[in-house]
Amino acid sequence: MVVDATSEGKIVVVKLMSGQEFIGKVLNVNEQSISVAVPLTLQAMRNEASSPQGKASIGVGFIPFSWGAKAVSVNINREHVTAVMEPEDDLRNQYATITGDIVIATPRIQLA
Repeated sequence: MVVDATSEGKIVVVKLMSGQEFIGKVLNVNEQSISVAVPLTLQAMRNEASSPQGKASIGVGFIPFSWGAKAVSVNINREHVTAVMEPEDDLRNQYATITGDIVIATPRIQLA
């Protein structure tokens, strides 16, 4: 789902013209840029243990947006943004947990 890029405070997935995608919390938006807190790049990762049959599947991992930067936020020129989207619930919850936002418990109730 594509969301309004002016949704300050929302956790969003941003796709750049380069094809890179990252997740972060929108801090500020103006005509020239989008400011995002704690940007983490989405990286496809092989997950060996995800299947009961032991077959590998592809999952998503988070890696730093920049390996050498001290910054906890980044300003992205809007000319380089192709889309701002709402993340899947699992991705949003994992991001919130990693960055210290509210931890959202997944209900695991089984009825006999």
